[in-house]
Amino acid sequence: MKWNLAIAAKEDSLAHDAALDIITLNTLSGFHTEAVFQLHDINTSLLDRNQLKKFYEATSIFYKSMWDAHKNGKKGEQYFTSLVKSRIGYLSNSDSTDVNHLIEKVQLAYQTKRDSTLYLDEVIHRLSTDSNLDYNSRSILAYLIYNGYTQLKDEKKALIYLIRSAKYDIYAPVREHKPLYDLAARLYDMDDIDRAYRYIDIGMRDLFKTKVKIQMQYVEDLFPSILNAYNEKKETDNTRMRHLSICITVALVLTIFAYIMMFRAKRREHFAKSEVIKINEELNKTNERLNELNKMILKADTVKDNYIAHYLNMSLSYLNQMDKFRNMLLNVAHNKTKRDVIEILKSPTAINNELSVFYENFDEAFLHLFPNFVNEFNALLQPEARIEIGEDNRLNTELRVYALIRLGISDSARIAEFLRRSVSTIYNYRVKLRNSALSDRDDFDKQVQNIGRIS
Repeated sequence: MKWNLAIAAKEDSLAHDAALDIITLNTLSGFHTEAVFQLHDINTSLLDRNQLKKFYEATSIFYKSMWDAHKNGKKGEQYFTSLVKSRIGYLSNSDSTDVNHLIEKVQLAYQTKRDSTLYLDEVIHRLSTDSNLDYNSRSILAYLIYNGYTQLKDEKKALIYLIRSAKYDIYAPVREHKPLYDLAARLYDMDDIDRAYRYIDIGMRDLFKTKVKIQMQYVEDLFPSILNAYNEKKETDNTRMRHLSICITVALVLTIFAYIMMFRAKRREHFAKSEVIKINEELNKTNERLNELNKMILKADTVKDNYIAHYLNMSLSYLNQMDKFRNMLLNVAHNKTKRDVIEILKSPTAINNELSVFYENFDEAFLHLFPNFVNEFNALLQPEARIEIGEDNRLNTELRVYALIRLGISDSARIAEFLRRSVSTIYNYRVKLRNSALSDRDDFDKQVQNIGRIS
């Protein structure tokens, strides 16, 4: 009989534990109606101390959820009062050294708006020294410290502990992520939209997996604001990216255009330099040619002066010879007979001597004017017809014919008169040499006339 009673008592205890667990699960899942009926079915007089602690823990969760949902409604104060009683009941039935006891004590102090720093040092000390704490407990303690520093208006330290609480909460085997939602809200207020969206997105994914409606109610107002801000920022970023892409594209096109223009300019510059070099070379050649022409002109002027002087000397010599011949005739006329004068006048010796001197002077003057005449004239003839002159540099009759042609006297009658030959003889000389020409015989005289010309 005693054994049956023990079994019955154990079964009642297990039934109470299961009922309390179901109440907590229904509360977290948002099934408040089922949870409230189940709470009314619990007979607290049948519960031991541990079960009472569990009972008050379940009721704290229930009334906290109801108060969050109706804090601004008519029943808000009623649920708040019930929450305070539940936490007091939990504290009276829990071990004061248990971390959950400290957590409920601090939450009760914050809830009843007592001094926020009353347990702050104790919570900080417990978090930093208790190595046996699991990640869920560490997350809750860090979150309580965050609340404390928030009430003290120490935003920097509050944010540090909120970040630590969110980190511990992610490591913990639960998916409520209340600190992560608050951190997302803080980042949203700080205009750090990207990270706020990333954190709230992580929480939302886990929230939809767990379907904890208590947290869903909290996130319902937060997520749309962050999502809208994130979408607006994305749209702004996309617009900026489009504008930036357009600017980059335009800059790239301008760069390519500038490169093409620079390349063309370099090509034009290279071409211009080549042209300048070519023109300079041509100018140098022209300058050299001009210098040569100037030298030739100077030389021609010198030859002209020499030729004029030679002509004056030769004319003066002819006058002197004429005067000597006159004096001789006068002397003969005075001292001898008329017959002697006539004999002297009939003799060609004087004329021949004078002609010899004249031709000698002509050859010297002509070769002085055209020192390469003989060589250039022979270059126009076939080898076997070429004419050689002696060491005395005297021209023969054939060379004198074409020397006169070079000087512009092309009429055979005048040439015959100058050389005291017959016209037929002069004509035969010309025909002979034309027939010996290397090129066109009809063009031979013109080629001779171009000997020694400045081209």
